[in-house]
Amino acid sequence: MKRGFLNSRAAKEKPIGAPPVAAVNSKDVVNEASSRVVLDESAFKSTIDLMRNQLSRRCKSDQNSKALQRILYIYRAVPNFADEPEQNTQCLWYPETYELLSKTPGFPQRLPPAASPPAFRVAPSPGKGMGLFSTRKITQGEMIFSERPLLLQPAPTMVITPNGLDAAEEAKWRLNEQERYAAKCVQRMTPHQQAAFMGLHNFNPNDRTGPIFGRIRTNGIGLYGLESGIEGDKGVYAAVCDNISRLNHSCSPNTCPRFDRASFSYWLYAVRDIAEGEELTYQYSDVLVSKVERNEETEKYGFACMCAACKEPTAESDKRRSEIAASVPSVLTWAMDWGLPDDWLIKKAIRLLVLLQKENIQHVEAYSTATHAILEAYICLGDSKNASKWAARAIQQTWSELYHERLQELLDPQSQAYEGHVLWRMRVDKSPRNEVFKAMGTVCRPEGIGILDGGRKLTFTADEGVLPGTLEKVLATVAPAMNDAKFKQLATG
Repeated sequence: MKRGFLNSRAAKEKPIGAPPVAAVNSKDVVNEASSRVVLDESAFKSTIDLMRNQLSRRCKSDQNSKALQRILYIYRAVPNFADEPEQNTQCLWYPETYELLSKTPGFPQRLPPAASPPAFRVAPSPGKGMGLFSTRKITQGEMIFSERPLLLQPAPTMVITPNGLDAAEEAKWRLNEQERYAAKCVQRMTPHQQAAFMGLHNFNPNDRTGPIFGRIRTNGIGLYGLESGIEGDKGVYAAVCDNISRLNHSCSPNTCPRFDRASFSYWLYAVRDIAEGEELTYQYSDVLVSKVERNEETEKYGFACMCAACKEPTAESDKRRSEIAASVPSVLTWAMDWGLPDDWLIKKAIRLLVLLQKENIQHVEAYSTATHAILEAYICLGDSKNASKWAARAIQQTWSELYHERLQELLDPQSQAYEGHVLWRMRVDKSPRNEVFKAMGTVCRPEGIGILDGGRKLTFTADEGVLPGTLEKVLATVAPAMNDAKFKQLATG
């Protein structure tokens, strides 16, 4: 997760948009004067299909039709609770994204109760402007606060330019249009939200970026995964928050925000114990690269990082971070290779955890990956006693994408959840399920086998180059011959 990612060189240089297209005439279209289609909230249900059809008819190919679907937006507040207007996020949406979000189980949920008194305060941070500071001791894994963004919009927002503009005119047009669409979101905010948004720092006051889009570029947090099947820049949104956007950078941060779709909010977690009065921080960019590379990124925000990890000498720190970036412990690589020692994976994962602790970067996914690797290694070995100890550690990592509530079931070494785990005694028994993994290894690399639902389900993804249908044929071959109902269901389901 990156903040201010629109300040990147790629974001500034990469053309944004699609070929010019005339505006679609409709009484529900906002900003009709531009070559751009933006629908207000009231027009959502009645005109989306109409606009899509009109856009499609103006395209010469299916490929262009699909591209131009990405320039149809709607303004819509989320979750739009009438009794809590200050808790609503003003959004500029792709219609498809909102439709998928609205199908999230439990959506929309209320925010979790706020801590009383709050565990943080906003205060000046020497040399950094404003920042967040803890008001008491905070333990690892504790949720410090939750908040919905003030604003959310696609990043980048696709802008269509008129024909006949030179490079400078086109760049100016794009910036003006970006500012205008973002301003519409701010206009829809409550006065309190508007004041909070405009109170955020703008690092781009003199580069022709408007005051609103400048604040989005400075404070925007990249939010991925809202729309399935869309990867890279085309699927990312920029979220601007009141408090989380005030977190200052550290190459060894003590917090990590996690987005909760059901409540449409960020939950900020402590990734290690935080002392009373300590500043809350998180990363603005990749912390696993060298100090020189990290400084190149922070220069885009107008500062040189002076955190502990950036103080000379940094050669050993750079070496450790490089090793962390290259370390990806794979449970199935080890579990399916009986030529490797039983403790091979555990030693590699512990080595990785030691490096992460030395660098104080518990927030990176490798920290949780290593913890879960050791947990699952002990499950493969049939050692529930040691597995339960590592389950207790994994439960503390609430900020991780690997966290799930079913870890609770593994705290008791006598729990039936161990025998129900797909990896149980995989390195011990010559069981039918081992034959499945062996057979699947012919069409999937270990990273193509996923363990889901707390160890209750498996997913298989065929390796590149494997003929279509091969995966299904292998599953159909191995599953019926076994007495394991879990795999029979997998083969037919």
